[in-house]
This record gives sequence, structure tokens and C-alpha cells, in this order.
Amino acid sequence: MLRPKSGIYVVNESTLVTDADVRAWTTACAKQIREHVAPAYGKTPVRVQFLSRTSHAPRGAWVLVVLDDADQAGALGYHAETADGRVYGRIFARPCLQYGVAVSTTGSHEIVETFCDPDVDQWRDTGRGFAVAYEAADPVEGDSYSIDGVLVSDFVLPAWYGGTNGDGSTRTRWCTEAGPLQPFELAPGGYYVRRLPDGSEEQVFGKAANRGYIAAKRHQLARTRRRGI
Repeated sequence: MLRPKSGIYVVNESTLVTDADVRAWTTACAKQIREHVAPAYGKTPVRVQFLSRTSHAPRGAWVLVVLDDADQAGALGYHAETADGRVYGRIFARPCLQYGVAVSTTGSHEIVETFCDPDVDQWRDTGRGFAVAYEAADPVEGDSYSIDGVLVSDFVLPAWYGGTNGDGSTRTRWCTEAGPLQPFELAPGGYYVRRLPDGSEEQVFGKAANRGYIAAKRHQLARTRRRGI
């Protein structure tokens, strides 16, 4: 797995959320990666840290910036890579607030998925004639839980992909109180990208998925767009 040389840093350039807000949910996301995601995936955690807008990120860092408005209409957030392989992300406060979505959950979603598949190139075969993208937060989209009073995104575990969890558990999602899931089963509000044998790709939605909200998450540089969606 590609790893940032010095960690994931979050910078607030939004006027709609305060530095104190962003610092608090960055701290929660750091705890989520350190205590929940990394052990479940059997990976070494990375640093997740708030960075003031007047500071410079260390060389080799992955930087996610919180902005007021999307650089594409309706987008909530995305992460991508530059031509030379530098991973970066954007989180847009205004559309999150307009959809009634906690900005912290969008940030958590992007951080979790960046940590799990930063190169945006992993797929898992379902044994059902198609493969699904390795997107840890998408299948449980819309579900969240609290860390120290901050809402963060739920995420699926390796067992959801038919594998085993790094911490030895067999559960398929972190937020078990939201209801159990079988491998490759979607939460009501979730979705995934699947690849068919002919190489074509399509989105599959849970029975209660907010398709307008999910469409708003898509961006020309976002993960599913880079997969061809």
C-alpha cells in the first residue's frame, strides 16, 4: 500500500466551519484510523493531523483541504492523485450543510477510503460474476457513529469483501448497531461500483440510497470517476 511519507494533514480554508471544528473532527478521524480502521485492516496507522492554513505540510504529506464551495457543482468531497502520484483531497462545507450532512462524516469518509486504497486500483471478486471496488465507506453510506462527540463515517471491514479482518473478528462493518451485513451486501443507504466481465462498470444502490446525495459526491477527479464512472 502506498503510504504518505509524513501523514495525512487537514487544512481548513472554509468560512463556514471554524478551525476549532475541523481540529476536533480531525482528532476524531485520527483516532478512528489508529484504533478502528488500521487494526481491522491489519495495517500500520498513519498520522492524521490538523494543519493551520499558515503552516506548510511536511514533504510527502497527503493534504485534505476543507473549502466553502465545490470546484464542481454539487460535489461534497473527493480525493485523487496528481500526475506524479501525490494524493490529495477536497471537502466542501456548503453542499454538506445544504444536504444536512455533518462535514466531519464527509472528511472521515475520504480519510478512511484514502487510507484503505490510496492508489484507487483495488477490486475484489465477489464470485458472482463481477468484482466490486475497494471502497470502504460506500457500502454503508449514510451510516455514522460518534468518536468523542464527533460524527464519523461507518465503514466495512475486510470480511465484507469475503476476507478476514486484521483484528481476528468476523464482522463485516464497524457500526454493528446499524444492523448486520452479509459479505457484499449493501446497507439501505449504501452503494458500490461493480465491474462486469466485459470491463464495463456501474453503480449498484441500496434500497434506501439517496441517489441525489450520492451523485453530489461524484466529482470529475473522484475515486469512482477515476474508475470510469
